[in-house]
Order: sequence, then C-alpha cells, then structure tokens
Amino acid sequence: MEFEQSSRKSFEFLTQQLKALKDAFNTLSDTLLEELELLSNSVSKEIQLCKDDPRVPDLKREMKNTNDRLENQAIQTSEKICILSEKDSALERRIEQLNVDMDTVLQVCSVSRIVITFDA
Repeated sequence: MEFEQSSRKSFEFLTQQLKALKDAFNTLSDTLLEELELLSNSVSKEIQLCKDDPRVPDLKREMKNTNDRLENQAIQTSEKICILSEKDSALERRIEQLNVDMDTVLQVCSVSRIVITFDA
C-alpha cells in the first residue's frame, strides 16, 4: 500500500512538473511568435518607407547614369588599349628594322675598313 501511494505521489509530482514544463514551453512559443510578428511588421513598414521615399527614383536614375558613364569609359579605355597595342607593335617592327639597318651599316663599315686597310 505504502509503495503504491509513494509511486502515485511520484507520478503525480512528475505529471505536475511535466504540465508546468509544457505550459512554460507554450508560453515561450507564444511570446516568440508574437515577437517575430512584431519584428516582421516593423521590417515591412521600414521597407515600405524606403520604397515610398521620394529620393528613390532620383537615386535609380543617378545609378543608371553612373552605370552608363562607366560603360562608356570602359569602351573608351578598351579602344585606347587597342590603339596603344597597335602602336606598340608598329614601334617594335620599326625597332627591329632599325636593328637590321644598323647591322647592315656596321657590316658595310667593317667591310669598308677592311678595304681601306688593304688599300693603305
């Protein structure tokens, strides 16, 4: 009998503790959901205020203009790089030709010295 009463009291105590824990969890869940809803409403209002801000169309227009200018600058820069590359290639060809010409002149001078030396 005593064992049954002791066991029943233990089960009743555990049942009460479990019920209290369940109630606390439900309260915590409800509070958390309320806070999330308030936060969601607040964020939604802020987003709407940003969308309704009269400066937004001006900023969009300014961003588009800036992007257009950047694209134009990129095109111009690319074109200038191509022109400089062509000029660089032309200068390299001229330098190579000058080297060939210089070698020819040096050979002629060497031959002339030899001829002059033999004549002397």
